Amino acid sequence: MAWTYKLRYTKCGKRGCNVCSDGPAHGPYWYGYEHVGGRVRTKYFGKLPPGAEFAKQTSYDERYARWEYHGKMSFPVALRIMGFENMPARSALIKRWRELVSAHHPDIGGDTKVCSAINAAYTFLKQPWG
Repeated sequence: MAWTYKLRYTKCGKRGCNVCSDGPAHGPYWYGYEHVGGRVRTKYFGKLPPGAEFAKQTSYDERYARWEYHGKMSFPVALRIMGFENMPARSALIKRWRELVSAHHPDIGGDTKVCSAINAAYTFLKQPWG
């Protein structure tokens, strides 16, 4: 399998760390992502391995356009955030939520706003509609 490389900032989680509290976090450091059996494997590399190609860096607007919502959550916005065009089955919704949270959780270097948007959309879509 081929690795995809990305620069990523990580928070150390230490109380009183000036770097994490004042800036985005420590880094950027090189991380590799490999898709194996429907799962994403992540590995810390530190330095980019020789001959490796890295993923295209996108601007802030491109990265966060999917996750933005203002005010109250709505049905179309929740579907967009979760990556669906129509309301999915409950099992598909739960599966997608787990995938997104495991990929964007702040404890593994994800963004807090993105994770909050995913959780808000999931909470909105799991409500009984009837």
